[in-house]
Amino acid sequence: MMESVQVYGGLGEDPDGSSDGTVVAGGLVVDEPTATVPLGDDNDDVGAATNTGGSGLDPVPEAAAATKEELGQSQADAPSTGLACFVETPERKGDGLLDSHVVYTVRSEADLDVVNKPGRGSTGSLVKVTSAQFHVLRRYSDFFWLHEVLEFEQPSYLVPPLPPKHHMNDKFDPEFLEIRRRGLQEFVHRIATHPVMSCNGTFRTFLQAKSHELVTLKKERERSVMTRMQDTLSTATSKLTAKAGDDKFSRIARYIDDFQARLTEVAQATGYTVTARKDMHGILCEYAVSFGLVAETEDLLSEPLRQAQRLLDEQAEDLRTLIRAHDHCFFLAIKEYLLYTESIKALLLRREIQCGKEASVTKALQGKEAEKQAVLDSDQKMTLGSLFGKDPEVIKREKLDKIEAQMASLTAQYNQAVDETAVFNANVQAELDRWHREKDADIRRLWGDLADAHVTFLTKAQSQWAQMAEAFEQLSVDE
Repeated sequence: MMESVQVYGGLGEDPDGSSDGTVVAGGLVVDEPTATVPLGDDNDDVGAATNTGGSGLDPVPEAAAATKEELGQSQADAPSTGLACFVETPERKGDGLLDSHVVYTVRSEADLDVVNKPGRGSTGSLVKVTSAQFHVLRRYSDFFWLHEVLEFEQPSYLVPPLPPKHHMNDKFDPEFLEIRRRGLQEFVHRIATHPVMSCNGTFRTFLQAKSHELVTLKKERERSVMTRMQDTLSTATSKLTAKAGDDKFSRIARYIDDFQARLTEVAQATGYTVTARKDMHGILCEYAVSFGLVAETEDLLSEPLRQAQRLLDEQAEDLRTLIRAHDHCFFLAIKEYLLYTESIKALLLRREIQCGKEASVTKALQGKEAEKQAVLDSDQKMTLGSLFGKDPEVIKREKLDKIEAQMASLTAQYNQAVDETAVFNANVQAELDRWHREKDADIRRLWGDLADAHVTFLTKAQSQWAQMAEAFEQLSVDE
């Protein structure tokens, strides 16, 4: 039977502040077997999570179960990385307009192998752990920070897009918060199922660290990110002047532009359709009420008219279900893929910057080759050293030695840049291939589900109108 263990989310510390645990699997801390420990009283500093070996995971709350269903079949078919993440329960914190903000519960489940836990002054012992759970509270700004850091730490990978940052109206509107929650759910799920980014240390810490620990980490990361940003900007000019014009990636860029333009048209048409159907829903509701009002004035026609009212109310509710399928599933997914096109453009831009580094070194190397040839062609008799009596051949040899040393350094930089660019290109290509597979599967599912929803609605609508016709026809036969 597996031992019961306590797993703490954080930076390698037990609840009492000690650090005797072993950091495994991207920051998970396995301590001595203990009973389940509550998450604490401070709701804004949740960082601990519990695990019970042998008896399995704690029961999944209804919200988490619903979140799992939202992932869809294509998401469920994603390769397992031993990590599952769920964004649940948006909650407003603080009073007043300026002090208020929204936090989201981020729940993660990580599968662990057998862990070697060193003991105090001993050789250690094996602790069997099936899985670990973490519950933390995160603001939208925390997700935004994670997105930015992942792009800097793993620039050759396609970081999933976030839902839009701003809302035109009330940022505490329940519908807006639910849409944002679903977008954040997609964001963390796609990272959690990614074979490389799921192992990123910053991502694991985001899932596990307490709020105050994350604040400290964000400050540290911001300094390193700013340093890397300066290095990146220093190569931007060379990137712009040196064409990274690989035909394959140029074609990809053109495809993304075309795909974005066509998908924008689909999104616009979908928006118009959803708006029209919402109007139609209101019309159907009013239509049903009008049948009921007429029924109140009639004796013979009262019953079929009331049946027509009930059927129209039922049809209005069915239309509402269709609108939800069109708006909350299909439309949101289309918007996410529009955001994905911007993420891909950002990835291609980072690739161009990487190619610019190689081009910059190549240009510097060519300059040194020209400088070396100029020294070889000169006699060095008119140099300052020669005028002071130094042998021109010695001067020439010293200059050549210096240039050749610089060229050797640049050649090493060039070879490193070539290797880095090759790896970068391979990663980008693999990421785009992965995106195409997921996109194809998602679009097949989305269009298929939307078609099924329409078939269901239209089939029921046909039956409802047939029942209305039969009710009035039957009345005519009875007369």
